Amino acid sequence: MAQIKSKFYYEISTGNILQITSELQDDILESTKEQDMKKYDSLKNKIPDDIDYVEVEFGTLFNILTTSKSYKVNIETKKLEIEYYTQEEIDERNTEYSQQVKNEQALNDSISNISKYLKQNSNNISEVENYILQKEQNKILGVM
Repeated sequence: MAQIKSKFYYEISTGNILQITSELQDDILESTKEQDMKKYDSLKNKIPDDIDYVEVEFGTLFNILTTSKSYKVNIETKKLEIEYYTQEEIDERNTEYSQQVKNEQALNDSISNISKYLKQNSNNISEVENYILQKEQNKILGVM
């Protein structure tokens, strides 16, 4: 079974990444630059001589995408340059994520409490709804 490496297509003049292809492990042939240029919208309108690609080792794409802040190709060395998060930034992201989880849990708890209240007080809520509907109907009919 073939291991197809991920490709980072980039603009030769800037090193900016235009498209990242997935890595694959299957009984298929690796796509050519020309095939990829027809397949991906981000490459379709580019001039073939204006773009190139670098491959990354099979199995490294997930790590690059999840642990890096940015990446581009060094146009002189034609190598992928990756800027990784510092440990401090990772800790900050984890703290923010933990806070987000706590906020979502608090929101879910509030929704659950409201649902329980509505079930327990369905008659009261129904009466309030009927009162509001009657008032609105009276406004429309001109009855005060």
